[in-house]
Amino acid sequence: MIHHLDVKNVDARYFWLLFCLDLRNVESATLSNGETMIFGARDRLADFQNMASLLAGRITPKPRLKTVSYDIRSPDPRILSLDEIKLFRYPSLTSLRLHNVRLDLYAPDLVQPLPFENLESLHLEVHNYTDKILERLLRNAKKLKRFEFHHPMNESDRDTPNFPRLLRTCRETIKVIELYWDCRRPAFEDKPMKFANFTSLQYIATPPRVLFGAYPYERDIEWLPKLREHLPPSLKVMFLQDIEIYEKTPLLPPGQQLTDDYDPWWYLMPADYDMVKTLLDYEALFPALSIIAWTSPVGTEPPWQLDEPAVKIGIELKCAKTRIQLEPDEEWLDELERNPATVYSDTASEFSEADSEGASETGSEEATVDKS
Repeated sequence: MIHHLDVKNVDARYFWLLFCLDLRNVESATLSNGETMIFGARDRLADFQNMASLLAGRITPKPRLKTVSYDIRSPDPRILSLDEIKLFRYPSLTSLRLHNVRLDLYAPDLVQPLPFENLESLHLEVHNYTDKILERLLRNAKKLKRFEFHHPMNESDRDTPNFPRLLRTCRETIKVIELYWDCRRPAFEDKPMKFANFTSLQYIATPPRVLFGAYPYERDIEWLPKLREHLPPSLKVMFLQDIEIYEKTPLLPPGQQLTDDYDPWWYLMPADYDMVKTLLDYEALFPALSIIAWTSPVGTEPPWQLDEPAVKIGIELKCAKTRIQLEPDEEWLDELERNPATVYSDTASEFSEADSEGASETGSEEATVDKS
């Protein structure tokens, strides 16, 4: 009696053949380091095709199947056949991971959307994707809690998906949205994404230009209305990926030059600084926000001018070296909350709890004025 099917380093089609067998009690199925071709004589390929034609209509029910991971580790992505896509056609599925595949054959209107009514976690690295393919994948995912999307390494010129629209069916349940562009020079369209009506969203990781549009070099941005359109009050972690930074050269006395061992000073772009400052100034409008973090090509420490107000209200500012540092574990997210400081030692200033409450009330009053 097999409950967990774990297959490594084989042709993906053989994994499909195994899955066609009578495995009624299987709960999870994982293909790791799958290949995209069968090595050997032609008769082996003919044998496979004969077996596939015999088994295509005989896939047995798998009522206990909860998790499927389909991981192809070859130079080229694998175009999944319609028979392979049937591996995911189980209403009992709660978790699905697709890595280094193409779903071109899933695009036609004649192909039915997958029955993902109970799906809670979806991880995608899909090549040659389109909004139409993604929409068909997500159409029935009404209970989705975590969505992780990776734009492939070797693709750059592609329209940015409209994720607020694609995820609209689960906007009341989804807690974690991770959007990563793994290519070197991503080409983002100026189509900012608004998640303010995603009422359960606690964690978002994305390049800032995906979230807010082409803003880095704009001047005098009105950040408050923009933030209220794009971020929900339920958000606990905003994790900005690969932010743009700039080097600030220190002023030197006349005649003095920088030495060879000069260590550059890296700073947030002024627009990003203003964005973070606005979130701190109007923290009452984002009552759950506990962490504002970012990754960058080099270490970019939080601006010292914002350290004191951030610590006072209990929001952590952080430059993370890797994504793993802020892995969105569900239990951690549920327990995460602000921890306002009562003493800020760097300035020897004492902030009582009453002062903290007063600051919050001030923020609320400012927010009220802004709304009117």
